Amino acid sequence: MIIVSCAIPGAYADSLEKNYAGILENIGIVDNGYKLSDEVVTRAQFIRMIINILCDEVSTHKGKLPFDDVSVMDENYNHIRTAYEYGIISGDGNGKFNPNSPIKYNEAVKIVVELLGYKEYALIGGGYPNGYINVSNEIKLTKSVPNTNDLISGTAAARLIYNALHIETGTIELRGGMLYSISRGGDNLMSQTMDLYSVKGILTANEFNVDC
Repeated sequence: MIIVSCAIPGAYADSLEKNYAGILENIGIVDNGYKLSDEVVTRAQFIRMIINILCDEVSTHKGKLPFDDVSVMDENYNHIRTAYEYGIISGDGNGKFNPNSPIKYNEAVKIVVELLGYKEYALIGGGYPNGYINVSNEIKLTKSVPNTNDLISGTAAARLIYNALHIETGTIELRGGMLYSISRGGDNLMSQTMDLYSVKGILTANEFNVDC
């Protein structure tokens, strides 16, 4: 499937710039009737969106997780379990994941950086949070994402995830604990896991006759 990005003039461009949540909903990343807004996003909601990127790779294993606040009956259990199996979440160190707590900006960035394959690069660059923030800036993950240094809103999370879809995944090689190489394969998350590809065009029609 191909996603067409249209360059459009005037007020239309301004309104579409704010519709990343709608794009994510259309391609199945935002699901289950959830609507992103300027309200905060919970940790479970964010993980659900991140793991939806993986499509058919969502775990169906029902074994007990090391979080006593996540039950196999929870609607986001499979997504949280998949994130745990991928090693992109580890809980709070006290046996809890805190699924209903709002996710913080730095936490969201860390999860996405690791999903993209840049964990080791972030760790040798200072770890959490500064190493992850520096890597996110370098790969343009946080481009145009409001940084409150606290909680992240639904609209900001939508832009963060939208950016992530277009970033090349990385493979980091260390030698002697030092960075040796960063390999970028040319593929991004969108093409690797969702078989989606983005092309750009110029919109010349009006609101009643769109031709990209």
